[in-house]
Amino acid sequence: MIQFRGGDLFKGNLLFNNESGTDELPIRLSSYGLGKAVIRSDKGSSLSILHNGGFIVENIEFTGLYDPDKHFAKKYGTEYTGLHIFTYAKRKSGKIVIRNCIIRNFKDNGISIGGESISKYGYKNVTVEENTIYNCGDIGIKVWGLIYQDIFINGNKIFDIKGVNPHPHGFSGNGISLSHIYNAKIERNLIFNNGKYGKRSGGGIVTGESRNIHVRYNEVYGIKANDVDGDAIDFDNGSDSCIAEYNYTHNNDGAGFLISGENNGSGSDNNIIRYNISKNDGLKNNFGAVKIYSIVGADNNKIYNNTVISTSIGKNFPSCLKIQGPTTNTFVENNIFVTVNSAMLISIDETKQVNLLFRSNSYFNYNGMFVIIWGRKAYRSFNEYTGATGQEVFNSVLRGIYGDPKLRNPFTRTDTVNNAFKIDTLSAYKLYPFSPLINSGFAVQKNFLPAVTDFYGKELTLENPPDIGAYEH
Repeated sequence: MIQFRGGDLFKGNLLFNNESGTDELPIRLSSYGLGKAVIRSDKGSSLSILHNGGFIVENIEFTGLYDPDKHFAKKYGTEYTGLHIFTYAKRKSGKIVIRNCIIRNFKDNGISIGGESISKYGYKNVTVEENTIYNCGDIGIKVWGLIYQDIFINGNKIFDIKGVNPHPHGFSGNGISLSHIYNAKIERNLIFNNGKYGKRSGGGIVTGESRNIHVRYNEVYGIKANDVDGDAIDFDNGSDSCIAEYNYTHNNDGAGFLISGENNGSGSDNNIIRYNISKNDGLKNNFGAVKIYSIVGADNNKIYNNTVISTSIGKNFPSCLKIQGPTTNTFVENNIFVTVNSAMLISIDETKQVNLLFRSNSYFNYNGMFVIIWGRKAYRSFNEYTGATGQEVFNSVLRGIYGDPKLRNPFTRTDTVNNAFKIDTLSAYKLYPFSPLINSGFAVQKNFLPAVTDFYGKELTLENPPDIGAYEH
């Protein structure tokens, strides 16, 4: 065990290059006494752990000198990261735990963890929990290349990751970024105000070339887009079999939930977006609050039992759901779509869709017009839309519903919880007992691995027809 006295300042860089702990006897770095010890690095990484595992890092503040609001003023080396951990060792290394630390003012990443993308190498498991990460440049928590590892990112507060410019690909300012990761759980994180200076965008939780990522119980808001994106939760470029559920996204420039497949033949397939609440996402660039964007194809994605409220402001015309590019077997069921002002309910690139299904969704426009864009046609009424497209009709029965869903207070201005452990207190988005949406949904979940609860934690059953939206009465 290595301990630093709480409240004291230690200048310099910590490097562990040959040392290795084990799961049973990890090397532990922590503070003792009152408060957190502060480790300050003027350049380079505050803590580097190379080619070994078996470390627990907890209750320490790591701070750099980078000021994201003066990001053009100084340039440090190629890597200026708080905690830099990676292994290319041709063996399985011990666990990595980073817990209850403060990490701030680094140009690149607050935490970077990565390694050989071969399943028999890398770390046994990785846990990053209950940390506060802010005032950084590129990414708050970056995890990459750890195929088939058990990764748990939980209870972190990540904000003001403002993006760097110039940047190799322009996309900068992400809260949590996973690349080439299989099997991870991202839970109860509070992420906000990212991407202010990125040339193109920031992001809340972003995955790429990854599988089996479970994203749930997170609150993400205030993500900025200077060109494109600015999304809260983004399953991007070859992200397959990922689930986003029980998340609350609001007031983001880009989509609340994005499925995107666009690089080198990598579609994003077999993903599920369910039992989430999206409020006033897509604030720029005519985005969809829930969006599928595909160049090479996105197949077998399911979007169901979400509550989506979309508001247009100024000359921006967002939609509750937008599909742009080719998809196959996209199922959209049991969602509440509510628009305010000139926002659109749905915008679909109809000519490139194969087996696109809308069933048992609720539609309502408040203080504006009913607008659904389907290919080159605009539908101005629910009857016109269903009659022309055949959507929302199952076995010759109209299953979709148009009208006020009777949410308790959907236009409340009290949008921010600022505590991912308390997002189930958002009672404004529950249904009244007299709502027409109660028991009006389709039994989607009998066809695949079901959700366990609704957004608010109520246990779901498969015996009765579900309610429409994220709340089960």
